[in-house]
Amino acid sequence: MTAADVTLVVGASGLLGGHVVQLARQVGQAVRATLRPQSSAQSRAALLGQGVPVVEADLKRPATLLAACAGARSVICTATAATRPSESITTVDAGGLAALIDAAKQSGVEHFVLVSFPPIVLELRSGRLTRTVDFALQEAKRRAEQYLADSEMNFTVLQPTSFMEFWLSPFAGFDVANGQAVTFGEGEKPVNWISVGDVARFAIAAAHEPNFAKRTLLLYGPDPLSPMSVVRIFQELGGGPVEVQHVPESVLEEQFVAATQMEDWSGQARAAIALATARGLPGDPHAAREALPGKLTTVREYLSSIVGEKNARQ
Repeated sequence: MTAADVTLVVGASGLLGGHVVQLARQVGQAVRATLRPQSSAQSRAALLGQGVPVVEADLKRPATLLAACAGARSVICTATAATRPSESITTVDAGGLAALIDAAKQSGVEHFVLVSFPPIVLELRSGRLTRTVDFALQEAKRRAEQYLADSEMNFTVLQPTSFMEFWLSPFAGFDVANGQAVTFGEGEKPVNWISVGDVARFAIAAAHEPNFAKRTLLLYGPDPLSPMSVVRIFQELGGGPVEVQHVPESVLEEQFVAATQMEDWSGQARAAIALATARGLPGDPHAAREALPGKLTTVREYLSSIVGEKNARQ
């Protein structure tokens, strides 16, 4: 492979970015990964251990991005400050993404893949009036999507819904393997959870296949399942009892308002997505399947692996 075949992965130390790098290596594609100066030695060692070249770059430092993009044919960006309270959505998801798009265009990148999320209509219902509000992360992502579309590069925007490996995991309080699960609201509204492995598959295909060019593609998992349905499936698979704690929607609204008042945009984003999850995030997976035929991972398969690991430890 020549330098022009290289795909630059921005956000390679994250959950999705790590999957993108690993899958690209498995299918024989050349990748280069960016790491921020403050990234852990463990993240660096994990990438270098796979034989992945690493370049130091930071979305908050535009001068570092041009060198990172140099010689790359495509860019896949999975980076966000939403899961990093120490980072700023304003400088990462807004200004940082714009700077990266500029650097990619200036470097002659042929295709830019931006991972975002589906539009969320968020209503605050407590009090006497219902009002529709936006949140900083969504505003930043929509601006970045439009900026990319206006860049004259070939592009693909992928908008996956909630990752099962994050929102149905201990990271989000959903620790069914240890018999505990936090649900937002009553936990009875459906969500088409998607696997990060499937999103990685779409990202790699989008960077190389012409039918993805100039497209914004919604990515939904195969089954609309409520969090409580997920708990019941876990129990059907022999996972054992689960104690469920429900966080009322009113509490999530209070968290959203408090984060907004404090200008805590990462906290605002987490509260917004939790509130949207409480009210349901269903979607049709057919558009994704038409763009890239193949089996999508089910929540049952994901839970089966958790049950298997739990049984192996016992």
